[in-house]
Amino acid sequence: MTLHSKFALPAFSILALVCGAAPAVHADRNTTPGSGASTVGSADGLAAGGDASLASPKYGAWGFDLSGMDRSVDPGDDFFRFANGKWLERTEIPADRTRFGNFDVLSVLSENRVHAILEEAAGGWLADPDAGKIGAAYASFMNETLAGKLDAQPIAGELAEIRAVRTKAAFTALMGKSTATGFASILPVYINIDAKSPTRYAVYATTAGLGLPDRDYYLLPAFAEKKARSTPRRSTVSGHAFHRGHAQWSRITRWKRIVVIAMSPVTAMP
Repeated sequence: MTLHSKFALPAFSILALVCGAAPAVHADRNTTPGSGASTVGSADGLAAGGDASLASPKYGAWGFDLSGMDRSVDPGDDFFRFANGKWLERTEIPADRTRFGNFDVLSVLSENRVHAILEEAAGGWLADPDAGKIGAAYASFMNETLAGKLDAQPIAGELAEIRAVRTKAAFTALMGKSTATGFASILPVYINIDAKSPTRYAVYATTAGLGLPDRDYYLLPAFAEKKARSTPRRSTVSGHAFHRGHAQWSRITRWKRIVVIAMSPVTAMP
């Protein structure tokens, strides 16, 4: 997939020249600063399919790839193109990715290195005393035949607990188990350094997103037609069928609307 069918995320261009921070390339045409760096033999190499290397990437001769700049562009007209233009032109997004930049390159590098360790552990090639446990866990995880045969049996107990929830108190109690079990919470709680007093710790409650549209979707008339196409549907999960009737669907939609509006910053008004 060529870069021209995608879009490059603008970086902080001043930092791009100072630190070598060129943008990541995204498929969704959104923009986010500071997503990666233009490198020699790393970002470009991975885009071309060289994603199996375990070697550390090299950032030009002294930490910045000058060949990524487009000096034909007047920096006063388009500083982003001046700093990153050539890299932008020659970089492609790998077909299995929706964005691409040097943070992605480092992520793939880490994945490759971890994969190599797991393969060595599973093959009995490591002398570490925990290698046997690591190898066994990896082999179990990769046993797709057994996973398909077991289906949802390994989590049958957890599914039963979810289906047994009938009250808000029971729902809250189930979310409270998320720190020590496989359950999730819409408000994860964790301990971290107090942002207002860094010499002590504090309890935080936050969210990592709801997987829902932003508040404009629920408030602006422009999305009315799209919302109208969202109808109740029948689905089957692990052999259990669920039918969302119109009344229940309406309650869910109203709840989602309230949550999204309450948790989102104001970006537009109806």
